[in-house]
Amino acid sequence: MSKILIVDDEEDVREELKDRVSSMGHEHDDCASQEKAIRHLETRKYDLVLLDLAIPVKYEGVARVEHGKNLLQRIVSGESPPPVIVVTANGLDGYLLAREMMELGAANFVGKPFDEDKIEPKIDKYLNEGAKPRIESANSSGTFEGGSMVVYDNGIEICGKLVGGTRGNGYIRDIVKILAKKKGGKFPSFSSARLAQLLGVETNAIPSAIGDFRRRCKDKLGCESNAIIETGDRGYTLVDWMEVEVANETVATSQIEADMSRVVSTVKRVKKGTRQQIIDESGVGLERVKQAISRLTDEGVVDRKGSGANATYKLRQGTD
Repeated sequence: MSKILIVDDEEDVREELKDRVSSMGHEHDDCASQEKAIRHLETRKYDLVLLDLAIPVKYEGVARVEHGKNLLQRIVSGESPPPVIVVTANGLDGYLLAREMMELGAANFVGKPFDEDKIEPKIDKYLNEGAKPRIESANSSGTFEGGSMVVYDNGIEICGKLVGGTRGNGYIRDIVKILAKKKGGKFPSFSSARLAQLLGVETNAIPSAIGDFRRRCKDKLGCESNAIIETGDRGYTLVDWMEVEVANETVATSQIEADMSRVVSTVKRVKKGTRQQIIDESGVGLERVKQAISRLTDEGVVDRKGSGANATYKLRQGTD
């Protein structure tokens, strides 16, 4: 029997989570604040934490996302930390915040209401398999142990990183949606010819789209080229440890294009700058700058040198 800590300041949400966890045969503790959660974590051993994004520091205090973020960082920085599933409200802002939390070490996220975004399979994943998705850096072994893929109407993200499906490779979004429809609990396999038939395109468009997607995943995630979409005897299939979300949201094209324009103007002005310099100079927020930069690098407008917070960006020659 596993022990789960539930952290959420909404009593009705805690009650629902407690019911679901109990019905699965697991024990649980619950609390409504960062302070109480820390006391639980310091005195007890948990196999999993369900963490609401917006919680107060103390009971009945002001709930802020920063408090949940700080608690997450405290949990994952400990010795042998339990996996943390972030609980967020549905909607673009919720997903953006959840993806930021995953970059900080969260194992996964689930949206409210739970009837629309099932939480039980995600709990099972981390308790039964002991799995904790992570991305190794390109300088390490290069293995990718799974995570969440979100398919939007105008892009695909894995663990918060834009990896394709933008204007240059729109076919891959429809391909992934087909491959993500599980049958008997497993991802199906399709040949290039069958995928082409289902999508109404030329057969050679399928390996071309998948090849481009694999290259982008390798570049963005530091993984092997077939770490997301495998090629087996029966054709293409998603690796079985992926979790795929087909989001109802569309990243607002007009907003992104406006942000891209501001980022380009800023990079042109500063010649070469870090992400933080671009944020400071452009006045665009972190998440929006990250998305704009991802699009601009994908489309060959901006070149990146280095990695992480120290990476610098400049306009590609010929795009001034």
